[in-house]
Amino acid sequence: MPITPTQAVSTLVPNLQSSSMLGVGVPKLSRAIGVGLASWTPTIVITTTDQGTVGAGVGVPIPITIAQALLYGNLLTGMHAEKLVGSMHQPFVSGLSRGLLLLYAQCVTSTAHVGVGVGSGVASFKAPPAFASIQGGFASEGMTGEGCIKFARALSRALERTFQSLILIQPIVGATAPSGSSGRGVGSIR
Repeated sequence: MPITPTQAVSTLVPNLQSSSMLGVGVPKLSRAIGVGLASWTPTIVITTTDQGTVGAGVGVPIPITIAQALLYGNLLTGMHAEKLVGSMHQPFVSGLSRGLLLLYAQCVTSTAHVGVGVGSGVASFKAPPAFASIQGGFASEGMTGEGCIKFARALSRALERTFQSLILIQPIVGATAPSGSSGRGVGSIR
C-alpha cells in the first residue's frame, strides 16, 4: 500500500502522543510528513542481485522492515546536526521513529527480475534526495520558517541514510527451468 497523508496521520499521531507529544500541531505535523513521504517514497529505486533458476520472475511483495535503532540514530543525528535539541527531542525522535517504522511496514516491495525465474535476490535501495518532497509537504500544511526547514532537512537526511543502509532478501517466483542463473531485478516501494 503506498503511503498516503491519511495513513501517515493515523500511524504517526498515536506514536508521537505515546511519547508525550500532545499538542494540536501533532496531526498537522503528521499530515505534512505524510504529504512529503507520499511524494518521495515512490521515487526510491529497489535493485536486486539475484540467484536461482533460469527464467523471468517477479518479487514476492515483502514489507519494508527497518531496524528502529538505525532510524532512531539517523533521526537523532539529523536533529543534532540542525541544532534541534532540547529536553523533549529524544522522546520526539523515539515516537517519530516508531511511527515511521510502522508506516513503512505497511508498504511492500514490487520488483521484476530478468534472468531468474525462481530464487531470491539481495535488495538494496537507492533513495534520491528527500528534502524537496519533505519541505513541500510542510509547505502544503502552512508550515514554513526556519524551524520547519531545519526539521525537513534533518528528517530528509535521516530517511536518505536509513534507506541507503537498508538491505532485504527478496524472494522471486515465476516460471522455472532446471538450470541455474543469476540476474538483476529492479522495482519500487508500493
